[in-house]
Amino acid sequence: MKTIFTTLLVIFTAVMCVCCIYFKRTKTEVSKSLFRLHCGAIFSCVLYLFSIFNLPALLSYFINSIYYASIHFLLILLTNFIFTLTQFPFKEEHKKYVVSLKKIWLFLFTLDALSFLLNPFFHHEFELSRLFVNKDVFLCWTPRFFWPFQIHLGLCYILSALIFIVLGIKIWQTNRFYRSKYIITIAIFFIVLLINAFFLWLDTYLDFSILLYSVFSIICSYFTIYATTKRVQNTMLQQLSETINIGIFVFNLDRKCIFSNKTAKNLQFTTDALLEELKSLLIYRKDLIKRNIKIILNDQEHTLAEEFCYLLDSQKKICGYILKMNDITEELKRSAEESYRSTHDELTGLLTRKAFYEEGERILKSEPDTERYLICTNIKNFKLLNDLCGSEIGDALLKEFANLLKAEKTKSILSGRITGDRFAILINKEDLDKDHGLEKIFKLENFISDSQLANYKFHILIGIYKITDPTEKIGVMYDKAALTLKHISDNYSINVAYYKKEMLSSLEKNKKILDSFKQALKNNHFKMYLQPQVRCSDEKVAGAEALVRWETENGSSFSPEKFIRVLEDNGQIYRLDQFIWEQAAQTIQRWQAQKIDLSIAVNVSANDFYHLDLFKHFTALVKKYGIPPQKLKLEITETVLIHDLTLHKQTLTKLQDFGFIIEMDDFGSGYSSLMVLKNIDVDILKIDMAFLSKTEHEERSKKILQYVIKMAQKLGIKIIVEGVETLEQAKFLKKLHCDFFQGYLYSKPVSTEEFERKFLQQFQKTGQDGGNDQ
Repeated sequence: MKTIFTTLLVIFTAVMCVCCIYFKRTKTEVSKSLFRLHCGAIFSCVLYLFSIFNLPALLSYFINSIYYASIHFLLILLTNFIFTLTQFPFKEEHKKYVVSLKKIWLFLFTLDALSFLLNPFFHHEFELSRLFVNKDVFLCWTPRFFWPFQIHLGLCYILSALIFIVLGIKIWQTNRFYRSKYIITIAIFFIVLLINAFFLWLDTYLDFSILLYSVFSIICSYFTIYATTKRVQNTMLQQLSETINIGIFVFNLDRKCIFSNKTAKNLQFTTDALLEELKSLLIYRKDLIKRNIKIILNDQEHTLAEEFCYLLDSQKKICGYILKMNDITEELKRSAEESYRSTHDELTGLLTRKAFYEEGERILKSEPDTERYLICTNIKNFKLLNDLCGSEIGDALLKEFANLLKAEKTKSILSGRITGDRFAILINKEDLDKDHGLEKIFKLENFISDSQLANYKFHILIGIYKITDPTEKIGVMYDKAALTLKHISDNYSINVAYYKKEMLSSLEKNKKILDSFKQALKNNHFKMYLQPQVRCSDEKVAGAEALVRWETENGSSFSPEKFIRVLEDNGQIYRLDQFIWEQAAQTIQRWQAQKIDLSIAVNVSANDFYHLDLFKHFTALVKKYGIPPQKLKLEITETVLIHDLTLHKQTLTKLQDFGFIIEMDDFGSGYSSLMVLKNIDVDILKIDMAFLSKTEHEERSKKILQYVIKMAQKLGIKIIVEGVETLEQAKFLKKLHCDFFQGYLYSKPVSTEEFERKFLQQFQKTGQDGGNDQ
């Protein structure tokens, strides 16, 4: 019997030693805790093995005493392992109490161990006696149930109860998926305690429960490190294979399908069809094959991305085959749609500018000897149509135009929408020379889709550029064709114009301006000029409008008429506007430091709305220089506002809420003034005196101006009249109770230095008298 017991104990101890070697190599907290638990179990088992042999009495007492103390320490190690395994979530404020409790328990363990070490002398914990079983002699102990031994048992059972509580809470809180390892641990621990109690309380002379300590440690290791993890992995992989949108077939070497997930079954392959597919793949004799195949599923054709590979064992030998099938029908459809949207205009379905240029250059390179023309078309006054009839009618017109272009199916005609109502056509010379070559384009002039257009005649302007050099950039060709439209835009008797070299001179001038613009901006060749705005009541300066001049290195200057339009047409005006805004903010800051209360109005162009976040930019600007937002007025023309009224209204409302003042320039010069005024809550209207001077009906114009000013006053809007050049005009405007004047009567635009020298004297003399009340 002793031999059997010893053999089992040695085997279990050897297994635990192997486990310790494995745990030492791994670096996880659970492995470290298991390593300590196994070391404690090995130590207890070895002590018990020596304790049952017939050794000298004093030595036997010492060994058994250390064994009893080791059981207490083993429970401490087990408790630490349970807390590590469960990752019990102590609150931050409770952690200091846990640390204190550990110190207290270590002190109690020390006292318990000392009590056992004193047992060989006082015999207050247990007694030893010899037991003869089948010629084998065992040393067995008989507990003395005095209070020291009862304290030892109490401490051990408190730790055991704590282990049960922690595991019970974890089982209750943990997801069913991970619960098994805690259930197995608590079940085995319960059995160990039950058997240990049996030996202890039934006064059996031999206690073989020590074998269960080693068994418990080994089983904990198995289920914690290997079995549960493996089961979770397998379950996850199985669930993943069932929920993944890729069909998976697994075949053995006999080409029999041994597994297929839910997606694979939905593909409705018959056994024979699946076998034929596998055979067709095996013919290639490749480790990996990727290809697309088509199948009929639910009476519809589907495209599958197929991937085939060998299934290898641990020795890299083929043990089966894996076939994956992914239905990419919708993906290919979306990709095709995205590709189409990236190259075709959403409204008309024609090629976008970029796609038209790329395809046009490809055609020209592939057939350089074919004579071709590049045509640019423009619908005259298209913006007016949008304003009068709404964007839906305008969009319908553009669609009809695009349909006329798409109706010609010949490969010799390429068409695209470049921007807005501008279309481009690349066409062979022979197709253009036919009688119907341009007729289809002019058919649009007879297009009527709504009663609002019944009395409106559309005029299509056509610019034609004959391609002489097929290697020339098609963007340059388009610019040349578009250049011709400027020469016929004001002539209602001409619809078609051919490009001539003389037209290039203006294009080259524009290019020269653009080429030198960035460098001029960098070198501060642009200067801010100011034109004073005076109050009608006392004719004192109340503010100024910021204008710009381009000064060259030799001292000459460009007037704004020569470069502003070029910068606007080429989308560069926002860079210049930013520069002037910065100059204006700096000037206001300097005036503010001198206690000069004047504002500066800066121009905001249509380009600025699309290139910049105006709210973010202007709010950052006034914060940077520490100036009130109402001192930096924002001047916007009504033609800017009607381009995208909804978008601009949102931006302007946010700016006004922040404190900026919005001025509408050129009020009355367009055709939508009242519509804009109805939708945009502007603070100031600017009216040009040219409204009176450029008419034969001066008296009639004065009455209109009088009513406009009255209307503005009732709306709480102030009026600035610019272009005031004579005293008679000033007197007339005073009678109308106009708020502010601006014009050559008071000053032409001057440099900032001259403005300050000339107009800021009133502040030096009168302090804040004449301050800004706009």
